[in-house]
Amino acid sequence: MDPAAFATLARSWHEYYILSGTAAATLMGLLFVSLSLHVETLRESSRNHASVMARSAFVSFLMVMFVSLLMLSPAVARRPLSVSLILLGLLRIAVSVPALRRTFISEHSGAAYGRGYVIAHTVLPIAAFIALLAAGVLLAGRHAEDGLEFLMLGCTLLLADAARCAWDLLVKVGHLGRAGSR
Repeated sequence: MDPAAFATLARSWHEYYILSGTAAATLMGLLFVSLSLHVETLRESSRNHASVMARSAFVSFLMVMFVSLLMLSPAVARRPLSVSLILLGLLRIAVSVPALRRTFISEHSGAAYGRGYVIAHTVLPIAAFIALLAAGVLLAGRHAEDGLEFLMLGCTLLLADAARCAWDLLVKVGHLGRAGSR
């Protein structure tokens, strides 16, 4: 696919990336504000899972913002986009898989949240990062339409998981904060 045809195809996703990038930025800002009200809860070592969940939500929102910026670039090109997605996917999978292993191995993994809950919050982002990796590979292999669909899937999974993670985290921190003040 020639560069002009790819740019036209990428522009057809413009509204999606405007919305996903805006949603990610807004929700990340709300996460910052709400967690700053209970920052002491996050600092306590016995609440380590709260920090892990906050970091997971933040990274997922940040990834969606980054992909949205790439897609909204006036000079979006297939090759740099595919390389970026492959690197992002590989990097995040390399970071997430050991976290999942620690969840299975750790005897304290179910202390603040259930082990199944923590695993679910690790598996969904890994699926999203695999979708980003697949998007990069498809774009590199000149399957632009399929690559852009996988990219949309990855961003949607990241947004959904991060929003769910942020909500669950805020509810949990609110309960912990209220229990600590009694």
